[in-house]
Amino acid sequence: MAIADALRGFAAASILARGDARGIELLDLSVGGFWRSFQAVFWLMPLHGLLLFVLSRSDEAGLVEIDWTSEDVSLFARFAMFPLLALVLTRLMGLTARYVPLVTAVNWASVLQGGFLVVAILLISLLPADARGMPQFVAFATTMVYGWFVVRSALRTTGGVAFGFVLADFLSSLLLDQLLDRLF
Repeated sequence: MAIADALRGFAAASILARGDARGIELLDLSVGGFWRSFQAVFWLMPLHGLLLFVLSRSDEAGLVEIDWTSEDVSLFARFAMFPLLALVLTRLMGLTARYVPLVTAVNWASVLQGGFLVVAILLISLLPADARGMPQFVAFATTMVYGWFVVRSALRTTGGVAFGFVLADFLSSLLLDQLLDRLF
């Protein structure tokens, strides 16, 4: 069942990546589907590990040491934080009926975003260090625009409201990372 759920979630995320909001309709938006969407973090873990591995070797000064435990804790904490943030924001915005589609879609989309980032960073790491800035920005912007589209589609709301959710998620992730850096 986990594989079937994942394939369904990946298919929906892929449809959304093509700019088609109907990808939301493919998701299992039941309470069970909501909870099963959290398995996405386990699909994301190897991508996250590969991304960290590539980043640790892309420094011109040599290898960068990675604290794998703190990185794993950070990944799980960020994955758990969005549903809590979304719960507060959907209540404030009067969008509670769209909470389950939002979290379910964002969970599955995160795997696609992770895969994209791994490929992008691998390709970017082949460039000379002084030529990496713009491609890195484009890769980051691409994942943010995709995240915005997923949020907008799941909430069935305006671009401005979706932007607010994405910005709140981004800023809270930065804050969480700072907190976790101090703890570890």
